[in-house]
Formats: sequence, structure tokens, C-alpha cells
Amino acid sequence: MTASAGGSVQEAAEAFDSLAGSYQAAVESRPVTKELHRRIHHALAAALPPSGTVLDFGAGTGADSLWLAASGRTVVAVDLSAQMLEQLRVRARAQGLSGAITSRVGSTEVLARLAAEGSIFVGAVSSLGALNTLASPRPFFAAVAPLLPPGSPLIVSTINPWCLSELTLGIATGSWSRATRRLRGPQQVPVGRGVVTTHLHSLAQLRAAAEIEFELLAVEALPLVLPAPQPSAALQDRGGGALLELLMPLDRSLARRRLLSALGDHLLLQWRRRGSPSS
Repeated sequence: MTASAGGSVQEAAEAFDSLAGSYQAAVESRPVTKELHRRIHHALAAALPPSGTVLDFGAGTGADSLWLAASGRTVVAVDLSAQMLEQLRVRARAQGLSGAITSRVGSTEVLARLAAEGSIFVGAVSSLGALNTLASPRPFFAAVAPLLPPGSPLIVSTINPWCLSELTLGIATGSWSRATRRLRGPQQVPVGRGVVTTHLHSLAQLRAAAEIEFELLAVEALPLVLPAPQPSAALQDRGGGALLELLMPLDRSLARRRLLSALGDHLLLQWRRRGSPSS
């Protein structure tokens, strides 16, 4: 995960550091989180060349970095949390992938340093909310663009303010406050032993932030009818795992449908680096 210069970078780093040791077991291992990463990996497999170095921004404990390394790519993993990256390194050693993954602690300033070093990547990924810790997504797109040649893919998943499952649940339970929670601006989200400010950027805002350097190719709800990861985890703990498994194929079939694709808990966005800046 990463944090914005406008918030408390140190507080966010400490929050994610405190979560690092339990993140894989408590979050990554959940069926719905695994499903979301499967869809991200499907998008990466379709967009990336079979080899080369990929940038993973907000790498966390390495769900995407490890998949990329296991598939024959090399990875530069960037994250604000040193402890999350340490968990990634432990997992990489256990899987024999240490030589394929390099880690860098920080946020968008790391991307500027990579550009100054002359680093070039065949593609980049930022998944499951790293951009939501930035008050504006524009600095990320501006910083990552010099690292990608024209035509290179950028796969981003970001928490969406317009979430169909949360809106529906709030209305069904008579809680307008719950239904509209995401539309009321930045959220204070408990993370480990701390709190992180989460900024929810709409699809229109993300388009505006990226359009100078990137062309948007595809939008997918991630997920759509499945509950968001946290409610899904609660449902699974109450014996609802079979229901979640039943909903997954339906969710996949609807996730890219016109009008529905922009209503996911997250948005899975596939971009392509433009050959030259747009007018």
C-alpha cells in the first residue's frame, strides 16, 4: 500500500506495518480476495509480454509480484510499508523466487527515482486500493508514465465510490447512511493498529487523471454482485462460503457488462501507454 503526501505518510506506513504479519492469513487467503487477484492476473496475462520487468506499485505482501515472478517475469515491488515488503521477501525465498523480485520502500517518489535511474518496464500493476491512499491519482499516472514505453499496459484496481452491492445492501436494510457512505468523501479506515485515510476516485476522475499519458481500454467491476471483501469474510465465517462460490461465476459473467462494469466494489481498469501526449 501507499499513502499520499497530503496525509500522514508515517501514520499510514505504521498502520500497514502493524498489519503485515497477519495480512496473508487474514486478507489474502479469503476466497473473495483470491478471486479478485485471479481476475487481476488474468488481465495481466492477457496484456503483458511473456518476459521482462514489471512494476508492482503498492505491492503489499506480494500476491501479484509472486504471480508475476512465477510466470517468468522479473518485478520491482514498491510499497510504503517496509514490513509488508519484508513479508513479500519471506514468501519469495520460500518459493525460490528471490532473484526475480526487487523491493523499494516508498510511494510516488520512488517512481521518480526509478525514472531518474533510467528504469523501463514492460508493464505495471497497482492493485486493490493502493491508489486510494493518494488524495489525487494524478501524481501516480504522471510518475509511472516515463517508466513505460508507448503501447505498454498498466493494470489498476481501485476502490470505487459507486458500489452496487453496498448500495443494495444499505437500501435493503433501510440504512441510507450505509448505502451512501462511500459518496461522502474520504473514509477513515482501520488498518492494523492504525487508521488510514482512503480517497475514493470515480471512474471519471481516474480518466481525467490518466488521459494525457494513457488510453483506457477496458473497465471491469471487481466484484459486482459478490459482497466486498470484508462483508464476504464475515459471510464466510457464518457458513456462507458455498453461497460465495455460487456467486463467483455469475459475478464474472456480469462484471464487464455495459453500465454494470462501473459499479463494482473495486474497478479493474486496463490502460495502454499512449505513443505521445494527447491534445
